[in-house]
Amino acid sequence: ITLSESVRGELLEIAPGAADRIHAVPLAADATPDRNGILRRVCAKGSPRRLFYYPATAGEHKGHRILFEAAIHLARRANDFAVQLSGGGTVVLTDPSAPLSSAARDAASLFRREAGILGPIFSASDCLPISAVHELYAGCHAVVIPSLYEGFGLPLAEALSWGARVICTDLPPFREQL
Repeated sequence: ITLSESVRGELLEIAPGAADRIHAVPLAADATPDRNGILRRVCAKGSPRRLFYYPATAGEHKGHRILFEAAIHLARRANDFAVQLSGGGTVVLTDPSAPLSSAARDAASLFRREAGILGPIFSASDCLPISAVHELYAGCHAVVIPSLYEGFGLPLAEALSWGARVICTDLPPFREQL
């Protein structure tokens, strides 16, 4: 069982004779915005800054380095925004005193070199209460998902279920969900 037709296609390339045993069961998001009665806000906590949210563990394929590079580019052009990261290992990406993990070394190294620009923009939490996650999905300007590879994007499905705007890489599983 795969969570997207894209991954099913990849498996069929490896095992072309297994078409009758490999099935895709896409996780569909409920497209109803403002679920659970949480009102959609354009800005978080009354701040004029635009808030972007990226819920993903810190891994090389998750594209945190790309996100940091984009943030540097935008910040140098005097854009006022903030980015909240959540997911396992994300604190290591933004905390200069944290030991570097191999999965996040490249992104964390860039963050440390550009901490003067990136530090005021990014907040990270390895684990957030579900109420905070709901608040971020409901209140952010957009969910950003710069992944380099995904078999399925649960954050994308969650963002769609909240009616959030999404900025994501052009990956087959993401196109399938959208």
